[in-house]
Amino acid sequence: MTYEEHYNQASKMKEECSMKDSIGIVRHLILINGIKFNMDCTDVSSCHDVRAMDFEQYSSNSSPVFFTGDSYFLDGKLMSITINSLPSDESMMCYMPNFLSTMDLPKNRAVFDISNVALHNKLINQANNLFIYLSEKYGKPIEEYEIKKLSQKQNNTSQKYNAQWYSLCNSGASLPRAKWQSNGMEIVLGISSNGTVSISFLNEKELSYSNLEKYFKPTEREQKITTW
Repeated sequence: MTYEEHYNQASKMKEECSMKDSIGIVRHLILINGIKFNMDCTDVSSCHDVRAMDFEQYSSNSSPVFFTGDSYFLDGKLMSITINSLPSDESMMCYMPNFLSTMDLPKNRAVFDISNVALHNKLINQANNLFIYLSEKYGKPIEEYEIKKLSQKQNNTSQKYNAQWYSLCNSGASLPRAKWQSNGMEIVLGISSNGTVSISFLNEKELSYSNLEKYFKPTEREQKITTW
C-alpha cells in the first residue's frame, strides 16, 4: 500500500468511526471484541519512513516487532501499522522503565516495573479475550507467549516485573501475547508500555534484519571515496 492509498483508506475509515466524546472532542474509535481502539494512529502524519539511522539501532537478534507502535513505510510502501486501545488516565503511569535491569539485557530489550497492578491485570484480561477473538479470525497462532498477572500488594508500591519487553524504534516497548500470519502479513497482539493493548500488522519479511541489511548496504559507488 502506497502513501496515497494509505491516506485514502485512513481518511475513509476516520469518517466512518468519527464521534464526539462528552466534552465535544472528536475521536475516531472502533470496537474490537468490545474494546475501544483509537484509530487516530492511522493518520499519515503519524507515519515514519524506515531510515538508515533506524537500522543502526536494530540488531540481528531483534524481532521485526521493533518497527511497530507506529506506522512505517519502506521504499514508499506501508510495512507496519499499529492500533492501540483507548488509554485511560492511568495508562501512562502503569509501566516504569527499570534502566538498571535493562543494562544487562541484549540490545532492543527492556524491563519495566509495574506501578498499577490492577491496570496491568486488566490489560492482560483484555489481551487474553482478544487472543480468542483473533484466533477465531486468523486461526492458530504461530507463536504464543504468557503475560503473567501480579497480586495486588497492600501498600500499592511499584512491583518488579521480570518480563523482557521488545524496545520499539520510535519510543516505548511491546510485550507480545501472540502472533498470527495471514496473507503475507504478521499480526502481533500485545501490551504496550504506554498502558494499552496493541494490535500490529507488519510485513515481517521486508522488515527482517537480513532484508534491511541488504537495503541499506552502501552501493559500490558510495564505497569508492577519492583520497587526496
